[in-house]
Amino acid sequence: MQNPRLNGLSSEEEYDTLIALEEALAASVEELGGTVYVGRNTSAGYRDLFFYTRDEAHFRSSASATMADFRQYDVEVGVRDDPHWSLYFDFLYPNPEQRSRMASIAHQN
Repeated sequence: MQNPRLNGLSSEEEYDTLIALEEALAASVEELGGTVYVGRNTSAGYRDLFFYTRDEAHFRSSASATMADFRQYDVEVGVRDDPHWSLYFDFLYPNPEQRSRMASIAHQN
């Protein structure tokens, strides 16, 4: 990110741009099928977006084309094999305690 808060999360002034980037990228790489956006992690001044794809070449091509509209950001595209979706289930998917907190917050609203 270009302007993270001191705690490493996104700032208010950058939030809209980051959401626009995320939405554009997800739409672009999911357009032809075979790719699904599964989540993001924001920490230490970085935002990582995670996808699962069956077509690495299409994913890289679509991601590069979309990111040309967001030249102010340095982008790294990496691909690794994860047939059991370990990254999703072990890292992105909230554990029972986190889900409980999320439900509690949702009920407050």
